Amino acid sequence: LVVSAGIRARDELARECGVAVGARGGVVVNSRMQSSDPTIFALGEVASYQGMCYGLIAPGWEQASVLAKNFEEATWGLQKKGRPTNPEAPVYMGSDLSTKLKLLGVDVASFGSSTDFWFKRYFDEAKGKELGLTNTIQVEPFSGLYRKLVFSPEQRLLGGLLVGNAEDYYSLLNLSKQDTLGNKVPGDLFLGGSSAEGAEDLSDDSLVCLCQKVTKGQVVDAIKNEDCCTIPEIKKCTTAGNGCGGCVLSTGFIPKILKATLESMGKTAFTGISAHFPFTRAELFEIIRVKELKTYDQVVAECARAGKIPDLQAALIGDE
Repeated sequence: LVVSAGIRARDELARECGVAVGARGGVVVNSRMQSSDPTIFALGEVASYQGMCYGLIAPGWEQASVLAKNFEEATWGLQKKGRPTNPEAPVYMGSDLSTKLKLLGVDVASFGSSTDFWFKRYFDEAKGKELGLTNTIQVEPFSGLYRKLVFSPEQRLLGGLLVGNAEDYYSLLNLSKQDTLGNKVPGDLFLGGSSAEGAEDLSDDSLVCLCQKVTKGQVVDAIKNEDCCTIPEIKKCTTAGNGCGGCVLSTGFIPKILKATLESMGKTAFTGISAHFPFTRAELFEIIRVKELKTYDQVVAECARAGKIPDLQAALIGDE
């Protein structure tokens, strides 16, 4: 196992070994993540699939899943004797590039109904005009907000770029996967217009965690049937939020789904670290600062409801 870390694909070892690399770098792989050498596989940022090196965590996990399942059919690229290749073995066919990030304290996001939004440059005004698309732009220079949404001639949302405010990223992303805007018009999707979609409006099969491919239905099921009442419990039960973590922040949909679902069950939504510890991580640090708490035991004695709380330890070291 060789780990190649970095924004640019570190493919020097592959070049020295005679393994095929892409024109723009990266180890060339097929749909089973296999390189030109049948005993060498690559995934993540160093893998070049159809000329594309994905620099996001979700594609890396999708590639890892494909590779792991294909290992059941072959041992290091060598077909097991007496066993035919399984035609139904999973193959990699590219990944959605939609993502939401926080750069230097600023929310930025891009989303698309398909990879054509990026590869065919739908977001480029000149290119979009050639294809008959409509690029709509909203700029608020004083508040540092920028929003570009791209629509088809039939007013279907094809994708967008968001800077400064990406709170409705997940609703816009899910809307771009639909064939129509429903009862919305393009103007509703801009800041100041009607909300694109609330957590309660999402369908159960709508993705709310792109990294782990977790749907709203899975989160709701965990709350109702697994008695998950906090974000850490949802993360443990569904794996949502264990990637980039954006979906479990206050701007993500999962806290909103948690609140709405608990209230529909007649329960009060809890916003603390755990049911035993009624503070958020930010509130915890403020308490520590104001009361000048110096040790873990002091924090537990001052803040925890009872006993030594594992969730508090996780919060202090930054896991929550």
